[in-house]
Amino acid sequence: MQETICRIVLITTCVYLLLIESSAMIVRKFYYLTSLEKITNLVNLILIMINVIRSNTTETIFMEIQTWSALIIWFRFLLFLKSLPTFAWLIRMLLACIYDMLTFLAVLFIGVIAFADAFKSIDEILVNEGIVEATEIPEDASGYERFF
Repeated sequence: MQETICRIVLITTCVYLLLIESSAMIVRKFYYLTSLEKITNLVNLILIMINVIRSNTTETIFMEIQTWSALIIWFRFLLFLKSLPTFAWLIRMLLACIYDMLTFLAVLFIGVIAFADAFKSIDEILVNEGIVEATEIPEDASGYERFF
């Protein structure tokens, strides 16, 4: 009973907020997508609606959606704190650090992808020559088990 009431409240709130966001989309048209805050509003509403509609809370996808929703909510909270004078300079400093690190992270990502491709190619060559046996991922493996 309690879970049903929570679902109804969440669905009602999400539909209400989705109507507000859709009216903002109609008014602002393409400019709606230029605001990071508006995009996070929309994505978060969609993620919460997906989780509310799903009935099985033990699946890994449920926890992944919950994780992304929580991250978006904390990001929105940081954007809210930026409007308060006491925290504004701290949030601006954090955002400046994040923006400055983006170029480094792009180079790091390219390096990681390059090494992953190299190791995959080496593995394929070794398997084709019969030096090592191919490892198969079991069908029932999910999530992190596929990577290790």
